[in-house]
Amino acid sequence: MKCPVCSHGVARVKETREVGGNLRRRRECVSCGHLWTTLEVAKELVETKSACTLPQAISSPLFDLESALEKGVQDAVECVIEAIKPGSPCDRTKIDLAKWLIEDRRKWRIGIAEHAALTGQTPADPAVAQLAHILSLVPDPEGEVA
Repeated sequence: MKCPVCSHGVARVKETREVGGNLRRRRECVSCGHLWTTLEVAKELVETKSACTLPQAISSPLFDLESALEKGVQDAVECVIEAIKPGSPCDRTKIDLAKWLIEDRRKWRIGIAEHAALTGQTPADPAVAQLAHILSLVPDPEGEVA
């Protein structure tokens, strides 16, 4: 798995915990030291071709949810753009899901930028790097003395 900040570093697993039949892994980039968490669920639970029980699904290969969400962002943006065109049919469920995905990824990127600002790292994504720079200029309200 590649680092979401520097995008060229390889991640090593620091900790693995089972949470409700899923695996939550704490990862660290060997290049830049960025820490993040992934949630891995059984692939059969996400891509169902046939019904399976939870124990069967857990014994199968795991699915990287974070990477899958990242791949869906462009489709979500295109869905919203299509929805705002005059005369286009409106599938409210699809639009709500697209908005949720965009908001989730936005919060994820803000989290990466906040971490980078605190640690002095520069993310590979130019927009996230710019946000990290701006955040590093703003004083931390918890660190200020009243």
